[in-house]
Amino acid sequence: MSWSSAQKPNNKFKQIRNAWHFWFESALVFTAQCFRYVAALLTT
Repeated sequence: MSWSSAQKPNNKFKQIRNAWHFWFESALVFTAQCFRYVAALLTT
């Protein structure tokens, strides 16, 4: 087993983790925007 093949799963894990963070942050922002929109509708 060479060094480069040993690092491939680690790089794959990094990509998966980055994608997970991206979707988590997107969901967080989307939820916050929806909450602000609903709050604005309820207060008017």
